Amino acid sequence: MWRGRTDMIELPPPYSAYEPGSFAKFTLEERFPAIVAEAQRSLPADRVADPRWHQLLDTVCSGLAIDTALLAPITPWWAERRCSLAGKSWRELGFMELEFVFYHTLNSLAGFPGHDLFAQARTAALATALPMLNRLLASAESIDFDQALDLALFGNSVDLSQVARVRGLASNIVVDERRALRAIASKACDIHLVADNAGEELCSDLLLCSALLEDSQSTVTLHLKPWPMFVSDALTSDVDRSLDAFAAGSTQLSGVAARLKQAAAEGRFVTAAAVDWGEPRAFDAMSPSLTATLAAADLVLLKGDLNYRRCIGDRSWPATTPIAQAANVPFGPTFALRVLKSEAVAGLAVSEEAALDAEQPQWRTNGKFAMVQRVDIGRPSCR
Repeated sequence: MWRGRTDMIELPPPYSAYEPGSFAKFTLEERFPAIVAEAQRSLPADRVADPRWHQLLDTVCSGLAIDTALLAPITPWWAERRCSLAGKSWRELGFMELEFVFYHTLNSLAGFPGHDLFAQARTAALATALPMLNRLLASAESIDFDQALDLALFGNSVDLSQVARVRGLASNIVVDERRALRAIASKACDIHLVADNAGEELCSDLLLCSALLEDSQSTVTLHLKPWPMFVSDALTSDVDRSLDAFAAGSTQLSGVAARLKQAAAEGRFVTAAAVDWGEPRAFDAMSPSLTATLAAADLVLLKGDLNYRRCIGDRSWPATTPIAQAANVPFGPTFALRVLKSEAVAGLAVSEEAALDAEQPQWRTNGKFAMVQRVDIGRPSCR
């Protein structure tokens, strides 16, 4: 694994989905059944009756053999991985890959790529987001970069795959490097934002894109999932629907829509959907083309838990591990913006971790804490 340094680092194991008492184990036992039930509600009755839905749940929860015949080989990566998974059990997968293989099996069972299992959930999330944004913007003449950044950060508190959905602002920022981000953003011309969830979060991300484009020299590329995978993954079609909804909304929202559509026509606002985002790749294992694209950027913003897990290989680093040691991001400057809803974290002070453990033992996963953290490995901050 590339680390930007010459000494050897002993890597901790990836998070296991079968560790008693872990968030991953909770995901298997509580979240996966609810997600399967939601997926089935979008299907015709004859498809719901397929026994393979329950067989999938049983084998995942028990850690039994993976039925690779269910996995559609939609990319060269998935085709190769399907072959290499033959004879393996779910228990042999790290948590991040297990989630991807589980969701890919769901989509394959649903007739991937012809059926979008979670389209209704994302449509409902957009409908919920619009009144909130209209209220927020009603009394504001404009949204500046700092306000848009906070909205984009805390928009990540809404995740449609959570059994108990977390809403509202996170109460604490455990790593706060907003000042450093702001300094780099003020000089950056080529900015890339890797999105996470549709609905409220994507709407907030679009406000941030609009704020970043206030500088007439800037270009913003918004990276989205290439196909439906997790419940609330933001797709290119969600951007189009969100902007259409903005255009029909308040004066402020319609102004954001007009600005982004004009920027798109000028080639300054671009959406991209590399297949890498639909595969369980860490950032040091991305395709050469995507790595080169991100390496050429002046600033990369990574939204959400999944992208953070890609940053540190979803490995069980102690929370006090320096981020330069845990991170695997071979380009920069790169900042993670996330509300914590998984156990993966690095870069905290020893005293801060101790205080969090004492006051709120579930701080890593309860959605009440956030971070804005630089996660690349010692790259220059300006070109």
